[in-house]
Amino acid sequence: MLQIRWQKKIAPRIEEITGGEARLKIISNLADRRIVRVYCEVQQEQLGGTDVVDRIVQACDIAKRDPYRAATHNKGIMNGITPIVLATGNDTRAVEAGLMHMPVKISTIHH
Repeated sequence: MLQIRWQKKIAPRIEEITGGEARLKIISNLADRRIVRVYCEVQQEQLGGTDVVDRIVQACDIAKRDPYRAATHNKGIMNGITPIVLATGNDTRAVEAGLMHMPVKISTIHH
């Protein structure tokens, strides 16, 4: 959200300097070159034991091979990410839009 406000605020100055018109102030929500790494360690018991952990691992493996499961898998991940994005004052729609390109970009469907 802050980035969008900054882009809109600076646009008139860029127009003044260049003599052009800033028609698109948000260039892209596709953030495929931004890398975020997250590391988390949770005790198996906190998740319900080894059976639950095994099912989580299996769900991840299926999502890697099946784009239909991947869509559901990604939605589940976003259930955790969206509240954080919202709480930090960022644009949840932009984050969602950035995620939507992934199935297209790294499609697991082979013809």
